[in-house]
Amino acid sequence: MRFLCALVMFSVLGAQVQALSCLRPNTAKTFNFHQEAPEKYRLFVGKVKMTGVIPKYVEGTPQSAKAVATGRFVGRSGLTKAQSLNVTVQTQCVASWCGGFPSAMDKDVIMYIKQTPKGDVIDIGACPGGFGQVVTDDRVKLLQKCLRKGKCSNADIKEFEFK
Repeated sequence: MRFLCALVMFSVLGAQVQALSCLRPNTAKTFNFHQEAPEKYRLFVGKVKMTGVIPKYVEGTPQSAKAVATGRFVGRSGLTKAQSLNVTVQTQCVASWCGGFPSAMDKDVIMYIKQTPKGDVIDIGACPGGFGQVVTDDRVKLLQKCLRKGKCSNADIKEFEFK
């Protein structure tokens, strides 16, 4: 009987823990998500340095702060010249879990920069995906291919399932 109770308890707790975990980011799925969004996004690889005051964390409350993104845009046939952009970094929340602000970046990452009437915005969610995947040659080639086609294929998604 104890074994049965323990098994049921761990099954329920395991499901709750799984519900709180994030899926592993997939470069191709993330691309398709941003392509299908009503907002306009530009694909950028580089680093972000916070320049504004980072607000104190308040559980479940989105925050924003000013930053500079330095890097290159990904185009259909290659990367643009290096440039710096003034951006606003906005954290997004899922229930009480929120994204955080970038700090001391030592590697270039993939990011989607949203164009708004008030300027460029980088949304950072509670789960990784649209910001923070480390740039690799494979990922850049995939993104360029998907840009040329307008979307990543199911084969692209499957290929990047565990990369």
